[in-house]
Amino acid sequence: MLFVMLALCHARFSSPLLPVALLLAGAALVLLASPVPAVADGAAQPVTAARVKALIAQGVTDATAGQLDKALADYNQVLALDPQAAEGYRHRGLLYAHQNKSDLALADTRHAVLLNPQDAEAEHSLGIVYAVSNHPAQAEAEFKKAIALYPPDTPKTDLGEIYYDLGISYGLQADNSEAIAAYTQAITCNPKKFEAYVNRGAAYNNLHDYDHAVADATEVITQVPSKDPLAAIAYCNRGFAHFAKDSANNLKSDLPSAVADFNQSLAIDPKQALPYADRGKAYLLLGRNDEALADFSQALTLDPSNAENYYNRGVVYAAKADTAKAATEYTHAVTLNPKYGDAWLNLTSIANTLGKVDEAIADGTHAIESYSASDPHLPLAYFNRSAAYGVKKDYAHMVADLTQVIALNPKMVQAHHNLGTYDWMSGDNDKAVAEFTQAIALMPTDGDLYYSRGVVYHQAGAFDRAYADYTQAIALAPNDPRAYTNRGVQESEQGNKTAALQDQNRAIALNPKLAIAYLNRSTVYADLKQYDKAIADATEALTLDPKYAMAYDNRGFAYLQKHQADQAIADCTQAITLSPDVALFYRNRAAAYREKGEAAKAAADDAVADKLDKPKSAMPKPVA
Repeated sequence: MLFVMLALCHARFSSPLLPVALLLAGAALVLLASPVPAVADGAAQPVTAARVKALIAQGVTDATAGQLDKALADYNQVLALDPQAAEGYRHRGLLYAHQNKSDLALADTRHAVLLNPQDAEAEHSLGIVYAVSNHPAQAEAEFKKAIALYPPDTPKTDLGEIYYDLGISYGLQADNSEAIAAYTQAITCNPKKFEAYVNRGAAYNNLHDYDHAVADATEVITQVPSKDPLAAIAYCNRGFAHFAKDSANNLKSDLPSAVADFNQSLAIDPKQALPYADRGKAYLLLGRNDEALADFSQALTLDPSNAENYYNRGVVYAAKADTAKAATEYTHAVTLNPKYGDAWLNLTSIANTLGKVDEAIADGTHAIESYSASDPHLPLAYFNRSAAYGVKKDYAHMVADLTQVIALNPKMVQAHHNLGTYDWMSGDNDKAVAEFTQAIALMPTDGDLYYSRGVVYHQAGAFDRAYADYTQAIALAPNDPRAYTNRGVQESEQGNKTAALQDQNRAIALNPKLAIAYLNRSTVYADLKQYDKAIADATEALTLDPKYAMAYDNRGFAYLQKHQADQAIADCTQAITLSPDVALFYRNRAAAYREKGEAAKAAADDAVADKLDKPKSAMPKPVA
């Protein structure tokens, strides 16, 4: 039986997604409300210039008041009066960006830069439009141009705004180190720019620098009013830092602080989905599954298109052993996000557990295709798919997947274990020993690995090494009956019947339902000529496993030694019916026929046994 490892049901945690678009929109509105510069076009008539200036000011007022249609009319009138008014294009472009009209916004702000290429504010505004239009690299370039164009006497607070926006452009590109540098510049220019602390803390979270993330969030919490929306975000970010620090170190010491911070965040703004989702993760690690489920459900109520919340709810159901509901949630997750690798991975595990092999292979393939080449879960996706191929007996694909696992993660012990198991099944004992030895080097405290290598040594006739491995397996896992029964087989083969009985007795004491231990003890009793005990143990093995061919043969052998040939023939015949390719069963029945004087039948059975050409040992293979 190949080892099937379930994917660990866990939530993949990312730093809270700050409302970057909202903060950018806020920055855009701040720009709209900024003092109106002189009209760049000196050729305009004084009356027209004054009117343009007044209309721009009115547009800013209307936009700030949320009267966007009136603001748009103001800016349109500006451009009707003066088609060369760069400020009219700049402000209208920002307004279009606020209305999510990206093409119009880009056209206007680009035209503003074209009309006034040395205007830092025009470059800044174009950068904002690029950012909200999801073109962060272009936004970064425009913000850098704006910084270079600002004159030396520019107020530090104005520079702080553009460094802040530059930080956002880096953040949108997942360049957290550069984002931190830009936010730090913004804070240096304006120590009261608390949005920069918030976003810098988020970047620190993304870099797993949780102490700095906590410090930045705490600065915001202590400086802004208690009900300020920024405080809600800061509490959420600090809670995440507490949570992620514990999660990364497999601890729970900071989880109560995380929960307390998420509670504070929700007290300020109960309409946020993210604190519910993050608090649910903390509850999950604390084993408070019902509370975790409630939080993930509330997060979905507020944000029904969030695949991660469905995934995390699936994690909770899996923790509650409700596999059907877990699968439903993971399916919701991959429906929303077809490249959600972890959801596919857990679906693969569920399908493997339920024996749905083809489904497991399909889900595992989706998982593999969803992960990047560097994702640490990619080897597990190959491993889980290999397990499904193994159950299907598609060994070529199984071996290919296991080989890929080891190429990606040479330290994955169970991949070496399963390759070793396959090599043993294929009769390549040398390769099997090599794989198990590699696995032992990686995990020398795993008794199962010594047991598995002992099986290979045993089959190869390296009895001293097999005995040493079984003994080590017992030392590491003294409650595992398999090593006892296999060591007992070896002791019996070497003539130490007393030790063999002790080991089989111990195996049965540890697992009274282990049929092979009764079989092996019946063999020892038969060797000791205690045939009634041999028959009793073989019968118990058959009670536990009615289709155990070797148990029928062992009992038939014992009956034969008691000269009960009819019972022996009946048992050997049943063994042959169950396993017609085992030469030993025919030979034992042939001996029973000879006992009865039926030489022709005995000769026929001997002929079949010779044709099968199997070893003549009455001992079963050690259990794998």
